Amino acid sequence: MIRVAALSAMLAACSPVSSGEPVLAFAAGADVVLATAGDIESVAIMESFPPGLSIGISPDLSERLGGLTAAHVGEEVVLSICDEEVARPRIAEPIQGRNVVISQVAPEKAEGFAAVLGGEASCPG
Repeated sequence: MIRVAALSAMLAACSPVSSGEPVLAFAAGADVVLATAGDIESVAIMESFPPGLSIGISPDLSERLGGLTAAHVGEEVVLSICDEEVARPRIAEPIQGRNVVISQVAPEKAEGFAAVLGGEASCPG
């Protein structure tokens, strides 16, 4: 795991997007799981209420995210895309499976986030 203090520096290198540059981060306590566009298998914008993103993730990212959330049940996890905090949910149970849903993403941001996560765009900045 990478120290949270190093997260900003690592995500600052997010432009232009390649499969090896981090675009998505999950941070709980001092532990961080970073994901690259190569870890993202699909992205869909959910236009229901609340709006959000449905993200299909690789088996490797699923395993790493499961480990992080298992170690931090009851705590908050900070989810960031391109170094921008998107959500801060409390972990009720370890995340298992290969789909992550981020609800309450502002519609004006969802399309840009989806493009970055899908490897079609660079992080702004």
